[in-house]
Amino acid sequence: MTISIQNTAITNTFDFWRTQTNYLASAMSNIVVTVNSNTAVGNAAITGTMVANLFTGNVSATLANIATVNTVTLGTTSFNANTANVMYINTNTVVVNTSIAVGTVSINTNHISIGNNSVNVQLTVPTSTQITNGQYYLASNSTWSPISTILPYSPTSNGLYITSGTGTQIIDFYPFSTFKTVEYTISVVDNLANNHYASKILTTHDGYNGYGTEYAQITTNTAVGTFFVDANTTCVRLNYTPTLSATTVNFARTNV
Repeated sequence: MTISIQNTAITNTFDFWRTQTNYLASAMSNIVVTVNSNTAVGNAAITGTMVANLFTGNVSATLANIATVNTVTLGTTSFNANTANVMYINTNTVVVNTSIAVGTVSINTNHISIGNNSVNVQLTVPTSTQITNGQYYLASNSTWSPISTILPYSPTSNGLYITSGTGTQIIDFYPFSTFKTVEYTISVVDNLANNHYASKILTTHDGYNGYGTEYAQITTNTAVGTFFVDANTTCVRLNYTPTLSATTVNFARTNV
């Protein structure tokens, strides 16, 4: 809104000056945005850089010159946000449009919720099993689903585990709901001496128990340890009990 400048003269009366002063006070209260005071009603436009510690409500701003706002980091992505309605920008994100418009957004401990009056999308942090297993994807309905539900073939993956001590250690695992059968090709190296071991381990499950058989074993010098398969309430587990104090287990996993 444009505020008109009133022309005055020396001959103007006191009431005239009082009226002009009241106009100024009204404009300061209802049109001008001030710090820690009133909220103006209507639209506002700023030419230049807008800097603030907090944005609330439905915010729309051009992509250029958006200052940092209360940075919250989830994984490798940084969001400039508060916990209610927020604006965010990540310099590593390619933005197709020339502006960012944000409706109702909330950031919580384990999910981000984005929505408006008619739709709400929630991005949920994957579970530790999903993260460790690595065989999950983020579906269009914002849930994490096993890759096996969309792939018509058996993916193959590689893994590495460095042991510490001679206690039994879980080398790898996979959920009952993900695969029915997994075959491992194992290679174990003694980190302190010239001892090597290779074998194959075939595993399966019945939804409750894990089963496995090891074959094609090769030992170059001293035995490095033993492998066995078991299960907890949700996963088949490949276990290893080393006889040497420091070994490295490499494996290739074929999922069926």
